[in-house]
Amino acid sequence: MVVLVIPSFYSRQKVSGKPDDLPIAKKFADAITADHKILDEDDQSRTHDRVAMIVLDRFTQWLQGYPCKTKSSDECVLNFQKNVGPQCKPEHVYTDNSEEFKKSERI
Repeated sequence: MVVLVIPSFYSRQKVSGKPDDLPIAKKFADAITADHKILDEDDQSRTHDRVAMIVLDRFTQWLQGYPCKTKSSDECVLNFQKNVGPQCKPEHVYTDNSEEFKKSERI
């Protein structure tokens, strides 16, 4: 198993009122954003997944959703690996700094 390591200094908190000051992405995986969407019972998947991790690559504007059973850090790591691939390492990752993303950065 390949583990994606995202150093915690790549995770940035947005300061209220301050414009987006992330560096401009010049290639795939230079800057990605991620968040979770919680679905209700009517919208769950066939396999009863009620959480989706949504990842956006800021260079290509590729938006991808990954079904999850839970919002665990293990699933975050796997979904980041699915998104960028095993040979690629994101330069900047922008999230809402929730606990599962913070833990996945340390893995």
